[in-house]
Amino acid sequence: MRITTTDQAYHLDSGHYRLTVSRTDPSAELEGWMTLSLIASVGTASGRDETYETFPAVLAGHGNGVIFDFPQRTTQWETKTVRLTCTPETIALEVRVEGDGVLGDVTLMGGRAVLNSRAAGMFR
Repeated sequence: MRITTTDQAYHLDSGHYRLTVSRTDPSAELEGWMTLSLIASVGTASGRDETYETFPAVLAGHGNGVIFDFPQRTTQWETKTVRLTCTPETIALEVRVEGDGVLGDVTLMGGRAVLNSRAAGMFR
């Protein structure tokens, strides 16, 4: 797997797919297929989760696979991170939260948010 870095993005070429991971907003472009929204909502029994700040992607691991973490501030959790794990043949997405609450609805690749651009609402 080969990664090149610019001010705006990480460009990953696995040999099976090409992925451009933004360094300015929570998204990734799977060349020829789709744009992935890297926002997630993890509601609790006491309320819905809304992301109110997103941080640039962090290249968290590299080796046989590549891990990108997208930290986010949220109304329901002490910490929330969307993780994109890329292997030579696969891409996996997960959300991790820390804090107190009984899990409710979970939405991957979208959810309620106020983006750094000030766009707000339900993203899908």
